[in-house]
Amino acid sequence: MSTGQHQVYADLVGGLLDAREDPAGVRFDADLAAAVTRGEVSPETAKRLRVWQRASVRGVADHVRAVLPTVLAALESARADARAQVVDLAAALADAGTSADPVDDVPGAPGPSRTSEVTRSPAIPAQAAPREAADVGDTPERASSAPRGGPSSLGAAQSRLMVADLVPSRSPVVPDPR
Repeated sequence: MSTGQHQVYADLVGGLLDAREDPAGVRFDADLAAAVTRGEVSPETAKRLRVWQRASVRGVADHVRAVLPTVLAALESARADARAQVVDLAAALADAGTSADPVDDVPGAPGPSRTSEVTRSPAIPAQAAPREAADVGDTPERASSAPRGGPSSLGAAQSRLMVADLVPSRSPVVPDPR
């Protein structure tokens, strides 16, 4: 994720949050002022409640400002990685002579002049070394393939029983045979 891309998303999210209207906050202030006028709430308590209410709203906005731009940039990066994988697979199939579709016709992939814009993510081990065209079979390797020798997480579901707060019984309850 580039810093510029992250900043664009941060500016977008910040602008959307700043443009937000808060009719519930206006209603809160009006109801609180009415309660103070009726003597149901002291002015000091009303001030503390307003401070905590505003802090709660600011906390949510701060959380969104911190998290959402990163998530949006990560989604864009994942899209670019997916397009690059499709281009690589199409090229491998074309090299192996099993594809009639040229690499340039891959939907969503960058055009011939923009191919260099798609970069591999070093965080994905499957992309660390390009696969040779010779090892491309009929179907691409499943993304969820289990490591060799390891159990598959996509196999048959196993029943699991999770129980909390079990207490051993001191003596079994035996029904009276009468």
